[in-house]
Formats: sequence, structure tokens, C-alpha cells
Amino acid sequence: MLRVVSVKHIRDYILEIKFDDDSGGELDISKFIPFDGVFNPLNKPEFFKRFRINRRWGTIEWPGNLDLDTEALHSAVTGKPVSAGAKRKVKNYA
Repeated sequence: MLRVVSVKHIRDYILEIKFDDDSGGELDISKFIPFDGVFNPLNKPEFFKRFRINRRWGTIEWPGNLDLDTEALHSAVTGKPVSAGAKRKVKNYA
């Protein structure tokens, strides 16, 4: 299972994300997901900066159980498609 191993705030809504497969890069989270609905709190820079790595799930999260899918993050950062195994996992939960 792919995991986020480090995350660093660069500026604004941009994070530098590194994964356990030695890939990584910068991602503007405000262009990755809309900051509405449950993600509305991310509009506030002070709240956005409160991200952390959820070690159990290997992804980025914020207070209030706001988290992002690791495979989707990896795809957005690297430009690689989401793996077939991850697609199957999503189908199983749909």
C-alpha cells in the first residue's frame, strides 16, 4: 500500500509531498480539491497549515477527520495513473 512519508508546507496551499516509493513533488491542494462542503475549513490558511500525516493510513489529514486519498495524491503529484489495485478498492466500497 502506497503511503505518504513526509509533507511540508511550501506556501499558500502548496505542499511538498513524499511517498514511500521515493516519488514526490509539490501539489497545490486548492487546485486538487474544491474547498467547499466538508473541506470548507481548508479555506482558512491557519487551519490548512494544521495538516499532519496519519501514520495508520499513510495519508495527509486535518482536524475533523478531513483526509485525502493517497493514490489520488500520488497520481496528482507524479502524473501517473491511479493503480488498478486502488481502482478495485474504490469499486469495492462504492
